[in-house]
Amino acid sequence: MEFRQGTIEDLDHICCLIESAIKRMEAQGIHQWDEVYPSREDFVHDIINGILYTVTENNRLIAIYVISTEYDPQYSNGKWECDGETACIIHRLCVAPEVQNRGIGRKLLSHIEDQLRNKGFESVRLDVFSENPFAIRLYEKSGYIRRGHADWRKGRFWLMEKKLQAISAGTSPISCWRKGKNSLCFLYASKISENENCYKCPFLYQIVSGLIF
Repeated sequence: MEFRQGTIEDLDHICCLIESAIKRMEAQGIHQWDEVYPSREDFVHDIINGILYTVTENNRLIAIYVISTEYDPQYSNGKWECDGETACIIHRLCVAPEVQNRGIGRKLLSHIEDQLRNKGFESVRLDVFSENPFAIRLYEKSGYIRRGHADWRKGRFWLMEKKLQAISAGTSPISCWRKGKNSLCFLYASKISENENCYKCPFLYQIVSGLIF
């Protein structure tokens, strides 16, 4: 997958992608988007402001997303854990129906989180339609937590948040392995391994936390 900032030349392809996604959701009984939102004008605004990104595969548009610090006033309903000054919001994330169920959504979120982490943000916020079980499952499995709700034209949306784990400069699975003298460090109960460098490494942190094996 290739990621890049969207341009006006992408606009027609973006609108076609959104139309196909709306048709798929309607067929699933999910009445989340329509001809009112998201609109072509929304995407023009996103592109002009440099906050829309495209994802392509074999020169074909397969996903888009918007990241910005702009948010609706109803975001104040959320009982956020992290400081809003260091939070960024995901808007209008959409994966083409023909490539769904391939793990694209998880990869996309992982890329966005890395992108925001590199920009200095400490958390990610988003809203998800309460009647879209597929999107809710994706976000919850990716570590997003419900912090409240907002009620908009289409109904109730859950406000969700994920704290971004900081990456220490120069740490990597290999460097952590070497510093641990060729033994992986694990976390048992509440006792942290003596090798704190391993705990700072994102890869080994997941092993320590029992998330991946």
